[in-house]
Amino acid sequence: MKPKLNLFILLLLVISFSYNQQARACSSFKLQKGKKLVYGHNLNEGDIGVPGLLFVNKRGIFKTGRTWSEIFTKEQSNPSSFAWISRYGSVTFNTFGRDLPDGGMNEEGLFIWEMNDDTQYPKNKDLPKLNQMNWMQYILDNCRTTDEPLKRLRNLKLTDGDGIILWVMHRGIRLR
Repeated sequence: MKPKLNLFILLLLVISFSYNQQARACSSFKLQKGKKLVYGHNLNEGDIGVPGLLFVNKRGIFKTGRTWSEIFTKEQSNPSSFAWISRYGSVTFNTFGRDLPDGGMNEEGLFIWEMNDDTQYPKNKDLPKLNQMNWMQYILDNCRTTDEPLKRLRNLKLTDGDGIILWVMHRGIRLR
C-alpha cells in the first residue's frame, strides 16, 4: 500500500477508537477481489439480552408466519395467517429464536441479511402479514435466485412498526 493511504487508514482507526460513543446499529461490509467475496456483519447493540443462536433449518418443514405484535404482546394481536413448507434447507444466525433470523444462507447459495435502514414498505391490509425476520426465513426456505424475493414481497405485508430492513442477497456457492 502507498504510505499516504496507510497513514489515512491509521488515522481513521485512531479517531474511531478514541470517539467514546456507544454504537446502536449493525455493521456490515462486503470485500471483493476478482471473483472472491467476503461478507461480514455484527450487532453493535451491546448486551441486549438475546443470545446468538445458530440453526440448521431442514427442507419439508411446515412453518407458520408471525407478526411482531403476535410474538411480543400479551394479547397476541394482529396475527398472521401465512404458512408455508420449506423447499430448501438453510443455516441461519438468529437473535430471537427459530425462524427469526438476523441472516443466513440456503442450500442453493442464496444469502440474506438484515441491516438497518429507513426503508418503508407498502401498506396493504389485505395481504398476509409477516415480520421482517420471519420473512427472511420464508425467503431462505423458498427462493433459489435473487429475483424471487422481490416478486414474493409483493404478496406479503411486512408488519414491523418502522419497517427497517435492507436485504442483501448474493447467489453464491451451492451447499449440496
